[in-house]
Amino acid sequence: MRSYMRLFLNQIETLLVYKWNVLARFFVPLFQMLIALFVWQAIYKTQHHTISGYSLQKMSTYIVVSALISVLASIQHSYRLTQLVRSGNLSYVLVRPYHYTLESLATFLGNKIAEVMLFAILLALLVSSRVITLAGLSLLSGILLLSNFVMLFFLVCCIGDLSFRLIQMWPLRPLFSSLANLLGGALFPLDVLPTSLYNILQWNPFALLFFVNTKLLLSSLPPDQLLRYLAASVGWMIMFGVIHVWLWKIGLRRYESMGV
Repeated sequence: MRSYMRLFLNQIETLLVYKWNVLARFFVPLFQMLIALFVWQAIYKTQHHTISGYSLQKMSTYIVVSALISVLASIQHSYRLTQLVRSGNLSYVLVRPYHYTLESLATFLGNKIAEVMLFAILLALLVSSRVITLAGLSLLSGILLLSNFVMLFFLVCCIGDLSFRLIQMWPLRPLFSSLANLLGGALFPLDVLPTSLYNILQWNPFALLFFVNTKLLLSSLPPDQLLRYLAASVGWMIMFGVIHVWLWKIGLRRYESMGV
C-alpha cells in the first residue's frame, strides 16, 4: 500500500511542476460552457419561459455545473498507456513489484486531485456568490458519486487498452466528447428530451457521469431513483472492469509478441 501511496504523491508533485498545464486543461472546457450558455439564452429569448420545467436560470446553472464535471470526467489518463506502449517503457512498468491496474489507479487519482480541488474552489465561489444553489448530499448520493467515479476509471482503462491495437488514439477524444454531449447531457439536461428517449438514455454510462452527477449536486433525488442509478453504475463498473482485464491480457500478449 505504501508503494501506491508513493506513486499517488509523486503524481501530485509532477502536477505541481506543470501547474499551468493543469489550469489550461481545466479552463479550456469552460469556453464550451460559455457557448452553450449563449445558445440557451438565445433559445429562451425567442418564445420560451420554461423548457420541460427548466427556467433560464435553472438551465444556466445546469450548464455551469455540468461543465465543471466534464473536466473531472476527461479521458486524459488513457493516453498514459499509449505513451508507455509507443516508447517501450511499459516493459519497465511491468517488472516493478506492483499490480499495473492499482498503479494506474494511484496515478489516476494523483492526476485528478488537482482538478477536484479546483472544482471544489470554483463550486464554493459560485455557491457563496449565490450564482448556484447546491442540494444537500445524502450518504447514498455520496456513494453514487464515488461509484460513478470508479466507473469512469475502468472506462478510461478500457480506452487506454486500445493503445495496443490503435496507432493513433487522438480521434477517441472528440468521439468521447461527442458521446458525452449527445448521450450524457453535458450540454443539456436529458430530461428535456421526449420521455420515451429519456427513459432509455438515462441509464448509459455517459448519462451517469454527466447528467446524474449534475442532478445530484443541484437537486435531491428520491432514494428509489438513487438506488436504481447506483445499480446501473455498479453494473457498468463491473462490465468495464471485465472488459479491461480481457483487453489488457490480449494486448499484453500482443505487446510481447511484437518484441517491443
